[in-house]
Amino acid sequence: MGGGVEIWRLNVKGDWVVRVLGISGSLRKNSNTEFAIRLALEVLAGEGIEGELISLRGKHIKPCTGCYECFEQKR
Repeated sequence: MGGGVEIWRLNVKGDWVVRVLGISGSLRKNSNTEFAIRLALEVLAGEGIEGELISLRGKHIKPCTGCYECFEQKR
């Protein structure tokens, strides 16, 4: 497990806005991964860049089985 930070830009009425998504995949509460992502988001917020943290801890995420149900259900 681990984490990462995804940065994307969104064009809003001709202006480009930078937003950051930090994803923590650590199973532990208050992990080093989550700490590092929070710190990065705080630094970026100080520069006026909006961000959000998503933690996968406690989430049950199953792998894709290739059944195409999501395609058929248009999800």
